[in-house]
Amino acid sequence: MQNAPDPDGALAWAAARIEQGVAQLKRTTVSFFGNFGTQNLGNEYTLQAIIYNLHKYLPDAQVNCICTNPEDASARHHIPAFLISYRYGKEHRSRIRRDTLIVRWLRRLLVRPPLELIEWLKAFRTLKGTSMLVMTGTGMLGDFGIGPFDLHYEILKWSLLAKLRRTKLVFVSVGAGPIAHPLSRWMVKLAISLADYRSYRDSFSKDYLASIGFDTKDDHVYPDLAFSLRPGVPACGSQNSRVVGLGLMDYYGTGSTDKYDETTYQYYLERVTSFATWLLDRKYTVRLLIGDVSYDKRVTGDVIKRLRERGAKGRIIDESVSSVEQLIAQLAATDIVIATRFHNVLLALMLNKPVVALSYHEKIASLMAGVGMAEYCQRADQLDVALLKERFHKLEQNAAIIKPQIERRIEEYGKALEQQYLHIFNHLCAASPRREGSKARVAETMAVRMARLRILGKSPLGVYLRLNEWLWNRLPRSLTALRPLTFYGRLMHSLVRLQAGRQMYLGTLFLRNRAELELIRRFAILRSKAGQAVKIAVLGSSNGAEVYSIAWAVRSAQPDSKLIMEAVDISAEVLKFAQRGVYAPGVSELVNEPVLEHMTAGEMEEMFDSEGDDFRVKPWIGEGITWRLGDAGDPGIVDALGPQHIVVANRFLCHMSPADSERCLRNVARLVAPGGYLFVSGIDLDVRTKVATELRWKPVPDLREQIHDGDPTLRVSWPYKYWGLEPIDQKRRDWKMRYASVFQLGEGGE
Repeated sequence: MQNAPDPDGALAWAAARIEQGVAQLKRTTVSFFGNFGTQNLGNEYTLQAIIYNLHKYLPDAQVNCICTNPEDASARHHIPAFLISYRYGKEHRSRIRRDTLIVRWLRRLLVRPPLELIEWLKAFRTLKGTSMLVMTGTGMLGDFGIGPFDLHYEILKWSLLAKLRRTKLVFVSVGAGPIAHPLSRWMVKLAISLADYRSYRDSFSKDYLASIGFDTKDDHVYPDLAFSLRPGVPACGSQNSRVVGLGLMDYYGTGSTDKYDETTYQYYLERVTSFATWLLDRKYTVRLLIGDVSYDKRVTGDVIKRLRERGAKGRIIDESVSSVEQLIAQLAATDIVIATRFHNVLLALMLNKPVVALSYHEKIASLMAGVGMAEYCQRADQLDVALLKERFHKLEQNAAIIKPQIERRIEEYGKALEQQYLHIFNHLCAASPRREGSKARVAETMAVRMARLRILGKSPLGVYLRLNEWLWNRLPRSLTALRPLTFYGRLMHSLVRLQAGRQMYLGTLFLRNRAELELIRRFAILRSKAGQAVKIAVLGSSNGAEVYSIAWAVRSAQPDSKLIMEAVDISAEVLKFAQRGVYAPGVSELVNEPVLEHMTAGEMEEMFDSEGDDFRVKPWIGEGITWRLGDAGDPGIVDALGPQHIVVANRFLCHMSPADSERCLRNVARLVAPGGYLFVSGIDLDVRTKVATELRWKPVPDLREQIHDGDPTLRVSWPYKYWGLEPIDQKRRDWKMRYASVFQLGEGGE
């Protein structure tokens, strides 16, 4: 995983914040995610193994399964099960097979986006109350039969939602690679980057991920989870020691399921049939085995047909299989196993059977090397029958030596997995920490990781965000106001703020936030009635619209008030324009904003004198205003202006990087006289909350919600503009501080 450049320090600032939090206990509910219920018997045994061990360490834990066929999984394992996505439902798969190519593309463009939004909401609801989401492998992190928008997309989706739910996310003894498609690589790397814990079933998987740019230095290698559950059938073997288990597979090569290679299948079929003929000629009983009931539908029939065509004589056992227990019983009735599928090889080893593996993936070669049997492994796509015969003879001769070796290794694997379960279930799950700041903090954590990802040196996030913005803008407001979507909006906004290139913006309007002006007027009048001057500093004064609005609000309500105002901006050009106080109707060329659009005809008449087509601010409004060239972040500004009763620092701090914004805000606070007020909006809320909390500012409750929602230009820009303002969430513990735009400051500034 390549880190993105961070010129503004936004990623570093956000990464530092996500370490803050308070640990709390969570209820223990564990959900297992994987390709379960599809009658792949190896996957079902994996799920059996981890459920068994979960109950050993957490006997009272609730267990759920999120999988591709929940009906089958629930019936097999007697646990609640949920569908990963509607796209794995039988009805959808049947319809897809009937659709033409054009219909499929139209469905993807027009139907899938809104359905996916519903799927995100359903998945979010499914994870409610889940303490830990466990990704268990089942071939998810490779591309054998998987494309980017298949299981890889689902892994990423559920991983993101787990983090939004503050659910622990763990990838346990997973295999990884190869992954050819760049988009699949990005999705997989992003998903596993969100994990609280990662382990791989072999060194190949860990090294492969490192080779495609993912940092695995802190990750672990543990055996396949199936090694943690000893089969319940005794490994008795046959009475005459002449039964060979021949594990077969509908093998078409290692590409996508859309690229079946009949030539590869026929090559494989011819060679396994030749080997079976050789065994029968030597009076061995051949027991045919499969490992995936729904996939391996062809090969056993084809082998038997060819054996008959060749006139092969001898005993062939071809029994149906529909459960892991039946498969284990069939393996137990053999003496030696020659197998293609990974878990046929693994279960044979668990039963202490000498095995020759016909490998179609590096995981099988790694498995055999791990038990010291690398020489008994051949590539399925380069199967050499003569060499296979030789290896079979050698294995048969050395069986008495090999079996104790296998037994020792299986025992070691079991003990290693016990240590992993102890760490996961007793440490990570039973005391699963939650962070103060809840889902917003989680969204920020995820956004930091997502913003750092690169594919071929470029970030895919621009396209991702534009697609999300397009969908968001077409949703009704009643839907985007729902809590699940506001959580998702926080993630998107965190990502936008980290990715966006920020630049200073001069646009502002008259009477932009009426609730804010009302509160300034109240504070100023209270001081004026006491016969005291009111000193107000407006920083980032821009074209003067905010300055004149404040002066008008105060003086129109209290004409005799002694108002002393300092208007400060970093641009000499804009200060000159503001001091002139002349504005044209329509869009201002200087700030590219219709600066008068929020005003009524009566307010226009009260505030301006007409000059042809333009409008000039009335002299009584501009009295007592000093226009200064200055930088709000300059420490010398305190000496230049002196203490102020009211300081207004609105809508310019958001255009700075978070680190610069924080420094500037701390400096601005020094301008506020003891007991004075600071108005600060148009700023990253995380920055404002952090500084206000650390400096113990007192949030002013008056008109808090009205001021927060008082500037529609900020609210409608959320979440896909970095200056956008998130909706108020009163379920946050810190909501009174976070959504306050006005603070009273005491002695000492900082």
